[in-house]
Amino acid sequence: MKINYRLLRDYGLCDLINATRHKEIHNPKEFNLEFKKHERILGTQNLWVCFLPWHVNIDIAKSHNLLPEYTDYVAYEIPTGIVNPNPHVTKIVLNSLIEDFEVNYSQRNNIHILGMSLGQYPAIFIANQFDTKKLVVVTPGSKLGACLWDGIATSQVKEHATRLGIGTHQEYDSVLSGTNPIENIRSLPRDLELYIGTNDYYIRKKYGFEFLNALEAQGKNARVRTYQGKGHILTLLSFGVDNNL
Repeated sequence: MKINYRLLRDYGLCDLINATRHKEIHNPKEFNLEFKKHERILGTQNLWVCFLPWHVNIDIAKSHNLLPEYTDYVAYEIPTGIVNPNPHVTKIVLNSLIEDFEVNYSQRNNIHILGMSLGQYPAIFIANQFDTKKLVVVTPGSKLGACLWDGIATSQVKEHATRLGIGTHQEYDSVLSGTNPIENIRSLPRDLELYIGTNDYYIRKKYGFEFLNALEAQGKNARVRTYQGKGHILTLLSFGVDNNL
């Protein structure tokens, strides 16, 4: 029996429970800095380039219907180290993703991009830099440092960052200047979709709406699905129910 997550409201409870697990895995010495990539080429016209959520592998993504069903796609499992206490390392990881995309996929026609959770960080940057037909973002945010500082799943990353001498999210984001979602809007495609949970404890909704307001200020009209009473995890699962890509 499948659960219809759209009918559930957890008000962020799943986020709070799952955050205890993250405390066990946020050792910067164990962060992976290399991405994994999975291709499915059926010979269709469109290519979806998908950036999975943090700590979500391809099998989990498939089991929850987070990927396109009937078209070509490449799915990147983003490195855990992309959310790094050292923002200079974050930029290195981002550049490795950009380089792989540019070499292998940027010349394809009809590129569509899907960014989920922290996968939005490379997704939005690439969608703004390369010719893209459509962009879908699930749980969007405005700036990585701000989201990291406020999110309960990344609290230990924040603690390690402060030990490195980075006292505020403004300092963190200053290193990432030019790469954050809110700074990569001008050349985004006209076809935009956002999915926002109102009780998200990982990427707070205020940052999603800050990104939305920045889109509108630059003349971008995104279609927005707001999931009332849902936290980060339940928003992702609800997108999987609604997903018809």
